[in-house]
Amino acid sequence: MIFSRFNICSSFGENNIVIYNTLNKALLKIDKNLYDINYFEKLSKMYPKVKDFIVYDQESESNYLDYYFNSMVYQSTRLNVTLMMTMSCNFKCVYCFEGWINDRERQVVLDEDLFVDWLISFIKKYHFSQLDLCFHGGEPLLAYSKIIKIASVIK
Repeated sequence: MIFSRFNICSSFGENNIVIYNTLNKALLKIDKNLYDINYFEKLSKMYPKVKDFIVYDQESESNYLDYYFNSMVYQSTRLNVTLMMTMSCNFKCVYCFEGWINDRERQVVLDEDLFVDWLISFIKKYHFSQLDLCFHGGEPLLAYSKIIKIASVIK
């Protein structure tokens, strides 16, 4: 057994240490005198939370990290959608990264009813439980009424 390489330790007052594991987001406050691997091994049998800070070996932790990344990519229940509301903009900022888009493409109009129907069927088909919807564009608030309509229906 070894300490996880994802542990971050910080003094907390005179006699305590706060340990945070960046991989599993576990947080623990303990007495400074108790921060050693032998103590953690013994304590882990009684307190499951301590197990969040120790691993069998580096290879098993690497395997868990691979599993974690793959599950985030392939088993997500969260759907992230960025929706281009409009390519129109009333600011004309000199640093705009969308300045290269030609006028014909700027005239494309979003059909919010078609989008909402597609999104609902997609969510049902793939069983997403959470939706992160980002309204983007040239200036998305130029399509304010569409944003309100889409958000109301999806909610």
